[in-house]
Amino acid sequence: MEGVDLQDVYLYQTNLQHAYLQGAYLNVAHLSYANLSYANLSYASLSQANLSHANLSYADLRHTALTRTLLINATLTGALLYGTARDEWAIDGIQCDFICWDEKLFIPDEEEEQWKQEHRVPKDRDFRPGEFEKRYQQSNHFEQDSIADLIQQGENVTVEFKSTLQWNVKRNQQDRELRFECLKTVAAFLNSEGGTLVIGVEDDGTVFGLQRDLSLLGKRQDLDGFEQTLMNLIREYIGAEVARFLHVRFEQIDGKDVCIVEVEKAAKEVYMKAKPQKIFYIRHGNTTVVLEVEKIHGYILDHWK
Repeated sequence: MEGVDLQDVYLYQTNLQHAYLQGAYLNVAHLSYANLSYANLSYASLSQANLSHANLSYADLRHTALTRTLLINATLTGALLYGTARDEWAIDGIQCDFICWDEKLFIPDEEEEQWKQEHRVPKDRDFRPGEFEKRYQQSNHFEQDSIADLIQQGENVTVEFKSTLQWNVKRNQQDRELRFECLKTVAAFLNSEGGTLVIGVEDDGTVFGLQRDLSLLGKRQDLDGFEQTLMNLIREYIGAEVARFLHVRFEQIDGKDVCIVEVEKAAKEVYMKAKPQKIFYIRHGNTTVVLEVEKIHGYILDHWK
């Protein structure tokens, strides 16, 4: 069931022990009281999912998107959380004996007790709001640059700014063709060494924000609607399977919302759909370029060897 789309699904009290849901779309899913022990949810998207009272013991949550996810009174004993995107969790009363903060999956018996002590979160207690998140940030395994840091860096081989997703700033109107500029960048990062796409910031670092883009979203003119629109475009033109390499979050600067898309290097080459053919994009310096057909095979052999 890798990459399966289960957005908004109702799985209350469902037994999903050992379920293979890698890269699955479970945004806004209702999973309260579900048994997800030992489930593989790595690279899945669980944004705004309800996991209250869920059993996530020993679940693989590496690189899982848990933005605004409800984890109140959930059990996370032994869960793997390396690289997890975790903005605005609701986590009061979480239960766990220990949590694995790195990627070590198999531990020799003679090392297990020592390893658990090194990765232990205090047992049999509730966490005050923000305390669990603070412990996670101190793990030193997963750090995110703030939007201020990214703007200060400026555009480079792994950072690119886009003023908007589909609003033409010069013409002051919607321009659906602009969407492909963001998609090209995502495809290029996937085919290169990864990178960060920032939407809502102009080339010179001026913050434009997302308000114009949000006004084009119809009924759901909010950040969740924006993320859903962006991910739907990525699924349509690049492929659903790449979602596990993407982590979307939002920040505010100067009172304006900005979208940050963290892109990892893909496990294999990706192409972007474009009539009448598919196009292979890579990063070259601080720009996105099309790789000539005759060079693609050699690039793939060299890049993913």
